[in-house]
Amino acid sequence: MDLGTLPEESARLIRTAHEYLPPDLAEQWTGLLRPTLKFRHGDDADPAVAHRGGEPLMPPDMPWPTWDGEGPLSLIAGFDLGALPRGNLNLPDSGLLYFFLFDGQVCESTMPSLDGVPQAHRVLHIPAGTTVRRRTPPHVLRPVSAEPLTVSVEFTAPSQASHVLEDQFDTTDARVSEALYDGDFHDALDLWEHLDHQLGGYPFSPQNPSLWDIVGDESLQTGPGQLEAWQAECRQWLTLAQFPPDYRSALWCSDTGYRYWYIRREDLDARRFDRAAFAWQDT
Repeated sequence: MDLGTLPEESARLIRTAHEYLPPDLAEQWTGLLRPTLKFRHGDDADPAVAHRGGEPLMPPDMPWPTWDGEGPLSLIAGFDLGALPRGNLNLPDSGLLYFFLFDGQVCESTMPSLDGVPQAHRVLHIPAGTTVRRRTPPHVLRPVSAEPLTVSVEFTAPSQASHVLEDQFDTTDARVSEALYDGDFHDALDLWEHLDHQLGGYPFSPQNPSLWDIVGDESLQTGPGQLEAWQAECRQWLTLAQFPPDYRSALWCSDTGYRYWYIRREDLDARRFDRAAFAWQDT
């Protein structure tokens, strides 16, 4: 692979693997890298294909996403699917994709827990050709001008706690385990400092893997066949979106946590975005 033709971050991951891992494991590890759509705040050099905040284009008769008893959800981000390159997700090739979340700005006291509450978040796919108009958020939400995002296709790598490593490597082999979980290798990967908003790819979690918030903690799978069933369940889920803390954004609470949406493969293929699951981890 000609590293000179890759984006710098993708080339850096490959160089790091070959510097810190034995050659055979480096080749196997780099084979796990996934092409991912990464989004950054736009400039005049590249066209904007997505936005943080702003006003969505929605059908006139579609209600604004709301959590009954709590309040309206805030628009976190919107994506023009027809303008995106292809990553590793089977996304629709046209239409609009919106992510809404109850972010707590209308709370009168403490922020309620979002764990396992489908109404606290919403993923909407507006197919191309749908009659839409620009919608102003409910007046109780603080207006945020659309913040343009540009896109690039770059590799992402599995983190040290990812179930993918156990799926693809014989981690019972001491040589393999020592190489993969060596602190120097993961310190050099420095995944924490190279995060962007993304669709698809591998997520990065500051705590335990955020997917565990949906499928359960690996350490609790102690009964007969539970670990195998848990691993099979993990394989069914894909990272739909990741939004790390964003200090450039004017969105409410945009710099206080990591937000993740996951979706089952079968639901993504069937365009059942309403079945996406949400997880939130604090920094």
